Amino acid sequence: MSGVCTPPDEGAFNPIVNPTYLTPGVHHFTTITVPAGVFVFVAGTGPESGTLDLQASGDVRIEGTIDVSGGPGTQNTITSRDTNQGRAGSGGYTGEQRSATASPACQFIAGNGGLNGQTDGTTGSCPVGSTTVCRGPGDRTAILFAAPPARFGGGGGVFTGYRAYGGGGGGVAGGAPGSCGAAYPGERDCSGASGGGGATSGAGGDGGSTTYSGGAGTLGQTECPGSSPGVPAAYVGGGGGGSIGTAAATDLAAVTTFQAGSGGGGGSADFLNRPVYGGTSGGGGGGGALRIASSTSIALRGQLLANGGDGGDAFIGNGAAAGCDPQPGAAGGGGSGGLIYLQAPRVTVTAAARVSAAGGAGGYASRFASGGGGGDGGTGRVRISATPSTCTLAGTFDPPLVSGCSPTVPATPGRAYVGTYPN
Repeated sequence: MSGVCTPPDEGAFNPIVNPTYLTPGVHHFTTITVPAGVFVFVAGTGPESGTLDLQASGDVRIEGTIDVSGGPGTQNTITSRDTNQGRAGSGGYTGEQRSATASPACQFIAGNGGLNGQTDGTTGSCPVGSTTVCRGPGDRTAILFAAPPARFGGGGGVFTGYRAYGGGGGGVAGGAPGSCGAAYPGERDCSGASGGGGATSGAGGDGGSTTYSGGAGTLGQTECPGSSPGVPAAYVGGGGGGSIGTAAATDLAAVTTFQAGSGGGGGSADFLNRPVYGGTSGGGGGGGALRIASSTSIALRGQLLANGGDGGDAFIGNGAAAGCDPQPGAAGGGGSGGLIYLQAPRVTVTAAARVSAAGGAGGYASRFASGGGGGDGGTGRVRISATPSTCTLAGTFDPPLVSGCSPTVPATPGRAYVGTYPN
């Protein structure tokens, strides 16, 4: 006798602990009720990290918040004005709204890459003396320094005395580290580094259009002169913003691409032959992927969030020596938005509710530099499947709706997609 395997039923989901954490991946419930004031997050490792797929056989009622947003990148910090000790900015986590742990205080160290998501970012083509610790000031054989690849989330920054690149953002289309700028006499330039989507020289991740592509970091110079003639003021380049990638951007109905967003790249800067050391900040993690499906109804009065994390701001210096002691570095790029998918015969989103998969903001440049800001993360996706006659969509949506519950035919870039249940 043949049969069909059915997934285990986890019963009713009605969290009372605040916050509540769910493991990533698919969950099968009878009903889902999230009370007002309760926050539900996802936390865990594995191939489905940063995703929540909540399946209910009965009603879903959400008055609290389910949040699979990316975490922010951290800012590079320096312990005092006359030290070469500092902390490199770390990348944000994809699908988890928290800050990555900053690197320990140590000279010439790379920031921690953010975690969770789908693929690694890369460091690109720069020659690197070491992926963890740069050689000392007396060793001129290693003048270029790159952080390790971002492990899925936002790219980490660096703290060093040399030309320094952060890590590329992880994900299908992560932002690249910032560009250092032109070489000065007697020194080699670096060609840039790549994010998960193949972006180069501080570019944002490729989403196929300005709607979904990450923004490029800005390249500029600080007020820090070189320590010898012919050496220009220090270059700074912000990390690029992450993107959902071209495959997701052409699949707004999320038929084949239920996936998280991508992280922003870490900042880059040129510290070689400068008065003192400096560092750069990390990129934000990409928004996660959230799907809520019910065979009866979904009623939303609270929040569903899959926003990208913000990039870390550039360290601005402390005002000594025109802001060059210590030197300001560059900011990290923002993570892209993720995906929110609602599927039920009856879907009700009240006026007070919020559904958001926005991209994270790029970090701010230092006020002692002409550039070095991070690029913004690209927007994410919202997809709703409901019966038009039993559908009410009155809340705030980012990306916005085209026309309420009316089916979106064809799909409109930069807008939420609405289909007819069960499709």
